[in-house]
Amino acid sequence: MDLSGKRLGWGALVSVLLLVLFFAFLFSYGEKVIDGIPPDSLPPAVALTVKSVYRLSVDNVCRGETISRGSAVVFGRKALTARHVFAPMITETNLAADSACYAVRLVHIPDGASEGLRVSALPVDMKVFKDAALLALSDSPSTIPASICFSNEYHTGDTIYIAGYPRASGHRLTVIRNVIAGIQGKNHPAYIFSNGGDLGGGGMSGGAVIDARGCVIGIYTILSRFRNGSVTLTGLEDWLKE
Repeated sequence: MDLSGKRLGWGALVSVLLLVLFFAFLFSYGEKVIDGIPPDSLPPAVALTVKSVYRLSVDNVCRGETISRGSAVVFGRKALTARHVFAPMITETNLAADSACYAVRLVHIPDGASEGLRVSALPVDMKVFKDAALLALSDSPSTIPASICFSNEYHTGDTIYIAGYPRASGHRLTVIRNVIAGIQGKNHPAYIFSNGGDLGGGGMSGGAVIDARGCVIGIYTILSRFRNGSVTLTGLEDWLKE
């Protein structure tokens, strides 16, 4: 009996299976988790931190006719977001005494309740942090302050998680797993990562970039027309700790 045909069939099947597993692993770095962030889908430290720390995220920033959607990270009575979320409302001088107040809607995680707060812009060195805006909240939100890491000790290939409210997900809270694809700069490095479809279309800017320990290491921003990355917190210690 000639079994060569059967052997060939099994070999082809095994090859296809291995190919499918390879591509499943390759594309897992775009995986997203929406509304609820199930603990079994993230490492324990990250799942606990995202649930306990990210109780609030800026969803709607408005002043008069100007409306911009974005995300932010809350640190006690301060919030850090991307400057372009507020542009052109924030001036180059960006003095707190001259800043107008902006109405924002903060969304609690995970119950979806909302409350209105007012914020004013705080001074940030625009020459160094071109796309970062620090906000003072009128009230202290009822949330646990984010766990922050002021560190440059991250490398290409390290796993990160990006949390925010992208338009592609209907401005619902979305957590996307990614990896650091490159590092730009030394004193205040920017971590570059690949752009999945759920990061496009706006709304994710200002969202949290979290390391594998569940620590916030930066905020999501657009480094250029062709690159997405994060503004790291290194160098922002004085503003965030005041």
